[in-house]
Amino acid sequence: NNATAASTFQWVFKVDDDAYVHLNGLIRFVKKRNPVGYHVYGERGFGRKEDLDGLAKGGLSRPYCTGGPGYVISRPTLKRAAVGMDDCVKEADASPY
Repeated sequence: NNATAASTFQWVFKVDDDAYVHLNGLIRFVKKRNPVGYHVYGERGFGRKEDLDGLAKGGLSRPYCTGGPGYVISRPTLKRAAVGMDDCVKEADASPY
């Protein structure tokens, strides 16, 4: 039901428009995870080679979930990230990287 989806979802899946998704596999994957905690699942990495200097200057010293063609975020993680999203976008827009 779309009217209650905003308050009842457990996971958000972001996917690129050119990716193929094995939906049954994705559903099996998230059903085995606890949606209550802070979770992000996707491709682990440091980003694109040409972005490494800017990411390092921004303080990235460990791999992060780059997403690759897509990533899955638990509801608590999304709610926590959303609190600072406006500031994050402003900072990213002002960055030379």
